[in-house]
Amino acid sequence: MAGFFAAIEEDTRVKLVHIGLYAALMVYWQQHGRGRVIFPPPRQIMDMAKVSARSTYQRYLRELHAYGYIRYLASYYPPRRSAILLLDVPSFGQNPA
Repeated sequence: MAGFFAAIEEDTRVKLVHIGLYAALMVYWQQHGRGRVIFPPPRQIMDMAKVSARSTYQRYLRELHAYGYIRYLASYYPPRRSAILLLDVPSFGQNPA
């Protein structure tokens, strides 16, 4: 998580909601075996991150994906949860190795 905070220090695109979602995803990851890919229940992450609208949740996950902090593979099939991969975060402005 230290890499994330170091990267967002200079990344003006990242807002408080992004930070809350990322922190909630990290907590979920730590509590559920630390696998490479997680399949978190949206409501649980939304509650932890204090996000009330599903559209807001999805929007900010897509932005975290676009900014390179996570890999978000949305599931459009209700019984199947979306997959999220927490990426190694390089310092802002550097290319990942």
